Parts: sequence; structure tokens; C-alpha cells
Amino acid sequence: MNVEISYRERLHIPAGSMLSVTLQGTSGSKNVLNTPIKSGPPYVVKIKLNKDQLYPVTVKAKLVSTNGHQLAGDVTLNSAPSKPVPLRVSTAI
Repeated sequence: MNVEISYRERLHIPAGSMLSVTLQGTSGSKNVLNTPIKSGPPYVVKIKLNKDQLYPVTVKAKLVSTNGHQLAGDVTLNSAPSKPVPLRVSTAI
């Protein structure tokens, strides 16, 4: 499954910042992908969906900047997506 992560805040997220994407289905199984950021948004990542993961599936993303900013967001999918899943992260209030 491809996930396209973006944000609206006027922040500079430098290369080397860490992006963590978690995929969890109702079966309880979980996949986690941790990857360093190499360029600007949107960040497109591919995360494997296990055959035993049942829908709905929750996709969570957390972006931790080397500058100290933290952005997070999630989206719940009720069925398999046919195109990249858009996920907007934002700073915590």
C-alpha cells in the first residue's frame, strides 16, 4: 500500500528527519516502517499490508524533525485502496 504524507504547517523539515508509518488492522497485527526523510513533501512510502490484516485498517504517521518539530496524523480505511492513501499530519495542539 502506498501512503502519501503531507502537511500544511509552514515548517522546514530537514533531510535526516524521521518518518514512522504504522499500519494496524482489526486482527491486531501491525506493520511499522521507519525511514529518514531525504526531500520535501509529499512523502510517498510503501508499507506492506499483511494478508491476515482485516479491515478496517488504521494508518498512522509521525514525522519527527531534526529541529524538534513533531507532526502526526492517522486515517482509517474500510477497504483496500486503489490509489495512494492521502494522510495529512499536523503539529499537536
